[in-house]
Amino acid sequence: MTGNRTTREKLGAVFFAFVMVTSMVTIGGAAFAGSAAADASTWSAIASDDIPAENSSFNQTLTVELGLDANDNETVVLDTGGMPDGVTFVSSSNGTNITSQNDDFNVTEKDLNAGDGEISANVTNENSSSSVTANVTFTLHVGSTGAQPQSVSLTASAQDAGSDTQFSFDIVDAGGTGPSFNESTEYTSSDTLINVSVTDDVAVAEDTISVNATNTNTSTTYTLVENGNVQMGETRSSANFTDENNNKTEYVNLTTSLPAGEYTIGASASDTADNSNSTTGLGDGFDVDLGVSLDPDTVVANQETTVDVTLSNAPSGDVNYALLDDGTNLRTTGSTSGDTFSVTDTFDTGNNFTVAVSPDIDAVDLTYSNNDGASNVSVEDRNLVENYNVDPANPQYNGSATVSGTLVNSSTGDPVTSTTVQLNDTETRTLLDVDTTGGQDGTFELSTDRFPDATTYEVVDTSDGSTVETVDVGAADATVSLETEGNNQGGFDENYTVTAQSDTGAELSNFTTAGTPGNYLNVTGPFDGEVTGDNLQTGNLLNSNYNNSEGITNYSSR
Repeated sequence: MTGNRTTREKLGAVFFAFVMVTSMVTIGGAAFAGSAAADASTWSAIASDDIPAENSSFNQTLTVELGLDANDNETVVLDTGGMPDGVTFVSSSNGTNITSQNDDFNVTEKDLNAGDGEISANVTNENSSSSVTANVTFTLHVGSTGAQPQSVSLTASAQDAGSDTQFSFDIVDAGGTGPSFNESTEYTSSDTLINVSVTDDVAVAEDTISVNATNTNTSTTYTLVENGNVQMGETRSSANFTDENNNKTEYVNLTTSLPAGEYTIGASASDTADNSNSTTGLGDGFDVDLGVSLDPDTVVANQETTVDVTLSNAPSGDVNYALLDDGTNLRTTGSTSGDTFSVTDTFDTGNNFTVAVSPDIDAVDLTYSNNDGASNVSVEDRNLVENYNVDPANPQYNGSATVSGTLVNSSTGDPVTSTTVQLNDTETRTLLDVDTTGGQDGTFELSTDRFPDATTYEVVDTSDGSTVETVDVGAADATVSLETEGNNQGGFDENYTVTAQSDTGAELSNFTTAGTPGNYLNVTGPFDGEVTGDNLQTGNLLNSNYNNSEGITNYSSR
């Protein structure tokens, strides 16, 4: 039977074979088309680091240029098996990686165990509308303590495209003269940005880096970094000298605060082959200015005003200061051993006023351009009050007062007429009284029967909304009565209700202990249990102090 099939059987077998062959070709064609869509259009090695010999820890970077069409992906592989004897791979957590700085490239499915002979990852172009060509970097964290100087070649593959590229580099002799240094430090309005780079042909040993700044005005040296550890300031994101990788270039980027003065930078470091180097007076150095803050920084023209000055970055010792007009004309000079001082003057709009300071320039030599810190006083033309009077001179809460004066133009001194003046509460903006400057003399008078709070009130010129004067209202003397309700039963926890009332009618919300023994509330006792709470107004009695000899327990608010 098997050797003599009928014609029908033979035709069926042929047809089945034809279907099977056709199907396989179709499936194979589909698979081929799928892999072709993921081919890398560009795959070329463009940069590679040499590896210094006799180095226990070094991050080598190998960079390739990869091109991918929109939404394509590629499997990238670096063959690490070609590394010579003496080069070892350190744990991937310390630096071995595959990365791309291009936002369109997403690097996933990483296999970073270089000791297995290769590292690999999948790179996807997530740009859905266009092709992208960008760098992909292989980073190998290696040790080379047993390696000899020689040339090395490693192969990187775009596996899906079937493309290879070669990295060529050297294991270089560890000999050398030690690291070199560069500096680009700058001072901002409040902080010093320390920028020092340490470079070596082998690799810089991070834990040997030290950086200092010397104030040449005071001969004081500030240690910023010692043996790789920050002593002053904070590292910025651009710094890499604390990443536990000995790189060819280590960046010491710090933000720190230093006293005012002229500075030079010093630095020292060794490479991983123990070649050391140091320098002083690195680069051009930098200056730190004294920060100058003024209160107020805007004054009214032709009105005598005291300006309080606060210094930041003040060095130890005296600081000289001067108030200048038009940049060079001295109005006031002096010196201070602290970080505050004041200047008083009648400022006019015809001049530009500047407060200039310096720890080493004499006060009489200070100018707008010759100083170690300065700030300008702005002068405004606006109305001011003359013949100002408050009656009574020291008004109190719940009391009355009359406020009067003459509103004049600060530049001309002429009376200002037909302008509304208000007396306001500075906190709540409550309007207490309004008057209009009258006649030809610009006089006004404001009054109130009752100040509703002990605070500062303002006299406001409504023509520009400026505060032209203030009224300080003090606290009133008052008699406060307390009423206490409670069961006063021995052996039980007690809650007492305490009601406080002032003869001024003011709300009583804060209770304080004054003097010795203080404002005690005496309640007969003793009582079992503990007294709790932190506010007498809630009904809790505080600070128990049992006196056995008198048989009472004293409570006071705090």
